[in-house]
Amino acid sequence: MRQTNTCPKCQCTEIYVAKGRKHSQNGNKIMISNFKVIPLDHFTCVQCGYTEEWVTDAKSLEVMRKKISQQKPRQNYSDFV
Repeated sequence: MRQTNTCPKCQCTEIYVAKGRKHSQNGNKIMISNFKVIPLDHFTCVQCGYTEEWVTDAKSLEVMRKKISQQKPRQNYSDFV
């Protein structure tokens, strides 16, 4: 939807985009640390309401890559719901 400007559910081409903000009180964000927040941009079809969230900033994606490389791989996903 982000790249095609077309809803994958109903094929509508009217997509509302709400850019995420780091310092906003509402909206979804990814907390990287106590001081690093990555905002999520929302893409919503105005016909059926289908919504996708994306990290669209290249710098934010690089921060996430560095954070992941520092994490130990999970051995057991049995607690994942």
